[in-house]
Amino acid sequence: MDKDDRAMEPGNVGTMMRRNRLLAGLLGIIAVLLYAGITLRWIGGF
Repeated sequence: MDKDDRAMEPGNVGTMMRRNRLLAGLLGIIAVLLYAGITLRWIGGF
């Protein structure tokens, strides 16, 4: 929690943006994997 609080300081804006970009990338990959898994399961169900 402390790291997130310090990330709000102007000097760490770049670090916070980089962290958010990595987080967004991971969420995107997870979403694609979930979508692919559900689609394959749905196709395999028939």
